[in-house]
Parts: sequence; structure tokens; C-alpha cells
Amino acid sequence: MSVKYFTRQSFVLFVADEINDLTDQLGESGRRVMEIEKGCKRLEMERDQVHATLEETEALVGQEQGKLQRLQVELSNAKTETERRLAEKDEEMENVRSVTVGIYIYTIHRVCATLSIPDMKYCRSYTTFATTPSGQMVMLL
Repeated sequence: MSVKYFTRQSFVLFVADEINDLTDQLGESGRRVMEIEKGCKRLEMERDQVHATLEETEALVGQEQGKLQRLQVELSNAKTETERRLAEKDEEMENVRSVTVGIYIYTIHRVCATLSIPDMKYCRSYTTFATTPSGQMVMLL
């Protein structure tokens, strides 16, 4: 290790150079700090925008969930109403079918009686019925 000896003037110049270097470093550090602060502010603004967007999206999701629930209730009600109407129509058709079959049987018997057909077996053959597996009555010809 060597020891440097300075004269007063060279020492002052050396110290002045060191001060200039330190001043430059301090200025550069200040610029970096300002850039970092700007970056932090920009990130805070972006975070606030993302947070606001998230809140808006959550509100929209809530609204859409409400709409979905209302539509599901409406669909359920419509399905129930349709099933009820179908059951009524099935019952009406069964009643009409029963009445029609009854009228048909009555008409056949009346025709047989009017024509004075002696053997009622002939008339009964036109009024033979069977029940299907679904429970409907069908006429066998």
C-alpha cells in the first residue's frame, strides 16, 4: 500500500473533484427517486382503475345473476303452466274420446234395434274394446 501525499492545492482539487462526483451522484439519485415516485403514482392510478373496473364488473355480475334467477323462475312457472294445460287438454281429449265411444256404441245399438237384427252378437262385435298399456281404451273392429 502506498500512501499519497497531497499538497494543499492538490488536496483542495481532489476534494473538489470528490464533491463534484458526489454532487453528480446525488443528482442522479434524485432523478432516480423522482422516476420511482412517478412510477409509483402511475401504478397507484392503474391500481385504482383496476379496482374501479373490478367493482363495476362485480355489480354487473350481480345484475346478471339477478336476471338469471328471474328468468329461471319465469321458466319454471311457464313449464308448470304448460304441464297443467297439457294435463287439462289430455283430460279433455279423454273425455271427448269416452263420449265419442259412448255415442258410437249407442248408435250401433240403436241401428241394430232399428233394423231388428235378431242376433245382438253381430252388433256387439262392432263394440269390442281393449285397453292399451297406457290406459287408453281403443275400439277393436
